[in-house]
Amino acid sequence: MSRTKTDDVLAASEIQYAHDPERAELIARVRRFKASWFELGEALTEIKRSEGYKKWGHAAFEDYCKKELHLKRETADKLTGSFAFLRTRAPEVLRRDGRDAPIPTYQAVDFLRRAEEESEAPEETLTELRRHVLDEGTPLTKISSIYREAIFPLDGGEQN
Repeated sequence: MSRTKTDDVLAASEIQYAHDPERAELIARVRRFKASWFELGEALTEIKRSEGYKKWGHAAFEDYCKKELHLKRETADKLTGSFAFLRTRAPEVLRRDGRDAPIPTYQAVDFLRRAEEESEAPEETLTELRRHVLDEGTPLTKISSIYREAIFPLDGGEQN
């Protein structure tokens, strides 16, 4: 697997902050998040809650994510929102290792979260969406093409 420039920067940061295990671990989790976004979402949620980024010289969570972790605000928001959603609405998914049941992407979970929290879609549509995302691990591209119009209709106000 080829490394990206961002991964090289993060690898160097992980070494640079080895004296601060919490900080180094958070950077390591960013590097692994595509394979297991659960642990990154959990760590980001905790560091945001505790405001631990302040002790590292960052005034805001978003600033910390962008400058040190090289994560866009939208990505950090989707990760923390998706993790919080699973923790409260589908905690069994967080115990998966990907071998016996699929691990849904954070993007698909975020779509489901927004659908359940913001849409006025029929319950049967939301139940079907939930099955696709949580039980089958259907990726966002397919989920969006099937459900976007039914869940977030174009004439329904704000578009994402």
